[in-house]
Amino acid sequence: MVCVMLASVTAKAGEPKEKEITPVQFVETMNRAYAAKDLAAILSNLDDEVVFVVPEDPAPWRGKQTISERLKTFFSEYTITGLKATDYRVRTAGDVAIVTYVYETRLQHGGKELVLPGKETYVLRKAGASWRVLHDQLTPTQ
Repeated sequence: MVCVMLASVTAKAGEPKEKEITPVQFVETMNRAYAAKDLAAILSNLDDEVVFVVPEDPAPWRGKQTISERLKTFFSEYTITGLKATDYRVRTAGDVAIVTYVYETRLQHGGKELVLPGKETYVLRKAGASWRVLHDQLTPTQ
């Protein structure tokens, strides 16, 4: 039995580690998921205690269920046609990262194109080789 356990440990130790992604790479992955309207990918990257703060709603969106419902409505009414993100800033402390950046989002809504500039702040928690969203806040600059 000891030999079997050692063989198991040795096999696990010799396996390649999952490649870690940076907080910025994670945010870029999330932005691609939003543009693709990939709700499953978005939800799989949210922490169970997630909170979204969005400018068009005075109340924070708390929890995956609420966020799922709100995003389904958003995706049914809007299409993201472009997203430019610049000026990334990252601060880490242990297993938490704060990522801020400037964005310009282009949307189609009711046959019209909207251009929405702003700043976004993510608070992320380390989850294995990746991250999970604890908090996401959009702040318009116009």
